[in-house]
Amino acid sequence: VEVLLARGPLHTSAIASAFRSVDRAAFLPPEYHQQAYEDQPFRQKLGAGYLHLSAPHMYAAVLEAMDLRPGVSFLNVGSGTGYLSSLGGCMTGPQGTVHGVELYSDVVE
Repeated sequence: VEVLLARGPLHTSAIASAFRSVDRAAFLPPEYHQQAYEDQPFRQKLGAGYLHLSAPHMYAAVLEAMDLRPGVSFLNVGSGTGYLSSLGGCMTGPQGTVHGVELYSDVVE
């Protein structure tokens, strides 16, 4: 989070707080947890598809461009692992609604 704040893609305290609250490693297989803390995308063959997480700076840029705040609704189509949805859920809070839709069942599993 500190690197993203220093480099510039992350500007707001609400988004920084969401990043601090959601551990990216929880969305990767255990053998790849160390890679979760690099500002790099992750892509690994998984069943018929791929497990993919964009680089953290990309998530920061997306969240900075959205107007997520407590109580709003957020729809994430192609939600993959649910990492972006989880970050969004931190920002919309308990009164917000977050829906993630993923097509590939092996990614959901």
